[in-house]
This record gives sequence, C-alpha cells and structure tokens, in this order.
Amino acid sequence: MINVTALLKNVPNYTCNHNIDEIMITSVEKDNREVKKGSLFVCIKGFTVDGHDFAQSAVENGATVIVAEKELDVDIPVVRVSNTDLVLPILANAFFQHPTQRLKLIGGLLARMEKPLLHI
Repeated sequence: MINVTALLKNVPNYTCNHNIDEIMITSVEKDNREVKKGSLFVCIKGFTVDGHDFAQSAVENGATVIVAEKELDVDIPVVRVSNTDLVLPILANAFFQHPTQRLKLIGGLLARMEKPLLHI
C-alpha cells in the first residue's frame, strides 16, 4: 500500500476535488474490471472506448481514487490531469518503487561483429 500524495508527487499540474493526504491505495488500474477495494483507477481515452465512461463502474468495484482528464460525477476523490496517457506510467513507476532505477544495462560492440551485444 502507498499513500496517494506520495504517488502523485512526480505528476505535474494536477488538481483534486477532495483531500487525499490520508488515502492509501493497493493497486493502480486502467481497466475497471480489474479494480478492487483500494485501487486507484486511471481513465484512459482510447480510439473506440473512453475510460471516463467506466468511472462509476470502477467506484462500484471498490476504487478509492480516480485519475481523469475531466470532471466526473462520482463519490470518491478525482485527481484531474491534462493527459492520463502520460500520467499512468509515472504512477505505475512510483507505485512499484521505481524498478527501472535498479536495472543494470551493459552494451558493447565487438570489432568483427556487425551487431552490438546487449546484456541486461
């Protein structure tokens, strides 16, 4: 579990309609069918389906906070951002405690090989 305020500290220019300082979340979801009690639901607008249309379903499934690009008529806090497509990876990275910072990447090129070697 992680505090929502800590999760949002790397998200630029967000607004919220409620106090979220004490809220803890158990997961970050973009599919309302995967939402469970304590989840943060991110509304993603796709080509054919808009995640904002499923915000109420996410609330019914147990979402604690919703991240959206527009105002929503729901009974839980809504964090407004300008682009949820850009914010979702920031939230996921923070939720999983920045896993990419722990990766070691080594690359090299041998003189007689045309393709570079890559080791992760």
